[in-house]
Amino acid sequence: MKIRARAVDRFLHVSLRWGWISLIPFLAGGCKPRDLVCDEASYFQVLRPEEGAGVAPFSIERLGPTLRSADLPKVPAIIRLRSNNRVRVGWESDDFARDSDLIFSPPEGLARNVKDPNDVYPMRRFSVGASERVRFGFRSSSCRTPRQFGFCDSKDDNLFLAAEMICHPEQESRFSR
Repeated sequence: MKIRARAVDRFLHVSLRWGWISLIPFLAGGCKPRDLVCDEASYFQVLRPEEGAGVAPFSIERLGPTLRSADLPKVPAIIRLRSNNRVRVGWESDDFARDSDLIFSPPEGLARNVKDPNDVYPMRRFSVGASERVRFGFRSSSCRTPRQFGFCDSKDDNLFLAAEMICHPEQESRFSR
């Protein structure tokens, strides 16, 4: 009985010592960071955009009145936060939808366009309770007197705006593999 117990003990000791090697492929491929997807946006006009902007083109700290996305011809509809501070912004527009690839600099509080570094947006990432949020600044016009079918009679041009979005981990789809 003692011989059998020693053999089992030796086997377990060797298995535990070298067993972690079998986990390497799992750890290397299975711990891919998931993107954070930010949506469910609220859009605000920014008050006193010139105060406290720092390096950013304007400040997004003081939020004013809420605006409807239907009254704005161009809005960020979805923001995807990737690894290495990469950001992809999905824009909704009157004419078409497009994406922008940006690099987020948290210390500067801004995101720069990868293709055109002069194209800069104020951005801040923060937590409210258990939820992660992003505030993203952009410029657009606003429709003062909307007509039927989404057309606009008069516009306020180049307003300073901010989108505040709730973020959540990207859900893996069965069909994404």
